[in-house]
Amino acid sequence: MREPGPQIISPEVLTDRHVTFRVRASKASEVTLRGDWMEGFSTEKLSKDDQGIWSVTVGPLSPDFYSYSFTVDGVKTLDPQNAVVKQGIRSLDNMFFVAGEEAAFEDNKPVLHGQVRQVWYHSGALETQRRMHIYTPPGYDDGGDKYPALYLLHGGGDEDLGWSTIGRAGFIIDNLIAAGKAKRMIIVMPNGSLPRPANMPAFTPGTPPSPEAMAALGAALLQQFTNELMKEIIPYVEKNFRVVADREHRAIAGLSMGGAQTLCAITTHPDQFAYVGLWGAAGGLNAPDWESRNDAFLNNPRINEWIRLLSISVGEKDFTLNGSKALSEVLNKHAIKHQLHISGGGHTWINWRRYLNELLPQLFATVLQVSPGFDARRDGIERGKVEAVEYDSKTVGVKRKMMIYTPPGYSKDVNYPVLYLLHGLGDNETAWTARGSADVILDNLYADRKLVPMIVVMPNGRASADPPPANPFDAKRLEAYTVFGDDLLKDIIPYVESHYSVRADREHRGLAGLSMGGGQSLNFGLKYLETFAWVGGFSSAPNTQPAESLVTDPVGAVRQLRLLWLSCGDEDMLMNVSKSFHDALESMEVPHIWQVDSGSHEWPVWKKDLCIFSQVLFGGVTQ
Repeated sequence: MREPGPQIISPEVLTDRHVTFRVRASKASEVTLRGDWMEGFSTEKLSKDDQGIWSVTVGPLSPDFYSYSFTVDGVKTLDPQNAVVKQGIRSLDNMFFVAGEEAAFEDNKPVLHGQVRQVWYHSGALETQRRMHIYTPPGYDDGGDKYPALYLLHGGGDEDLGWSTIGRAGFIIDNLIAAGKAKRMIIVMPNGSLPRPANMPAFTPGTPPSPEAMAALGAALLQQFTNELMKEIIPYVEKNFRVVADREHRAIAGLSMGGAQTLCAITTHPDQFAYVGLWGAAGGLNAPDWESRNDAFLNNPRINEWIRLLSISVGEKDFTLNGSKALSEVLNKHAIKHQLHISGGGHTWINWRRYLNELLPQLFATVLQVSPGFDARRDGIERGKVEAVEYDSKTVGVKRKMMIYTPPGYSKDVNYPVLYLLHGLGDNETAWTARGSADVILDNLYADRKLVPMIVVMPNGRASADPPPANPFDAKRLEAYTVFGDDLLKDIIPYVESHYSVRADREHRGLAGLSMGGGQSLNFGLKYLETFAWVGGFSSAPNTQPAESLVTDPVGAVRQLRLLWLSCGDEDMLMNVSKSFHDALESMEVPHIWQVDSGSHEWPVWKKDLCIFSQVLFGGVTQ
């Protein structure tokens, strides 16, 4: 039963970012506040009023997410007025949020959110049930795509709830995905706090263990967790979740104890992780000893090939600073590529959340490029089929033609996604194969296993029964390119979906084009997001409507779009069209890919665009 008296508010975040803490303890003689924004082991003393309520105001605090606790007459105590609690294996703390621009990256924004699942698994190594928390990205349950995985480890004293509560990991990745700054991924947050290994003797109560005994226990616990990770956790995740189960799609990062566990995992299994983050992770590192024990790792000639990113981050006031520097020096000595980032602050979640926010955009970021000869016909490979198809256009009132590419090995027993690929002003349905080598480019990508099998429909984007005008820029004749939207939606798509084996839903329809066709693709694709989830404009022409008029609901567009692509040559006379569209999307915070090519308004640029864009479609590689 609580003490009688007026209702109190604690913590109370004031408009000037000062924060007042209150606790009712009329019989207490001393109450102090400890918060993770404080340096070292400092505390704030509270003052008691005549009603037995203790209070103190601190700040102003920078916008962020904080933890704190009271100590009442020497006993650590939670704030009974605050139900937001950080749980650990040895203690509990309260949490609160100070909103502001600096904390926007970790705020609960109105964007699409993934799910954080509580997962129980049986550990054969430990012979017990263990728990982990697993983040799945928005749309995970609605599709069949496979995702890369980040294994994210907490520090000593915490457990698997840490990263999804005080660590804000779910909100951080949600916000980055919504802004187009990080790939959709699965984040696995296991419990790194383990029981004492059975082969390690227990310490005698009341007798401090020797440094040698502590070192032996630490090494045994690190190896125990590495075994748990490699033999239990990763196999469970790769069996029960849709992840890409290879090194290139596997990352690991950890803070403090979790950083030490990360370091142990990569030195003993260097070929299993392509991306690594170590945060405040090298406290007490004995560099010569560590170098000697990890000789095989340090002198492996393939480390820089296997590990694409090795990032070390530490605060300037973190007690692990010297150890982190020493680790960096050893890696430099052995020519192992890595980053060392020294930030402000200390050994706190305030830093670790920011380190996560900085790491996530760097993960799994494969840069797609075209290979020499990408558009040259090869011998000895399987080829798709290109056929001219005639269909009844009720929109135009005549029979019209389109070219349709079906992939190598096309089968009516398989349902394929479809890309509708549009030409530019003055061309027709043959342009992409006759001048753009579309079928050759796609055949080569299939041969290299870089493409999701798809059907590509190349219609005539000029929807008119009249012959092509002598002057394609005749303003009176341009209306036919607007009418094409109805022809596409009402005639072309229904014909394709009734005559070919396709997946007839928005998730498996893409629309892209060049120049005039790029403008059509943006105009129709963004207007009809219930029909298209993948939209691309290559060197889009002035027929492109303003982004603000096409994306009237940015949040809704983010929810529906799987990919929005803009590209243009750096010497293209129409660069201003694509650049202004890109700038508008940036201001509306609509995620998209902005690709600037070398070249002008010409086929070599558009061929490259098709080569790269097609690899991204329908769950393929993400740039």
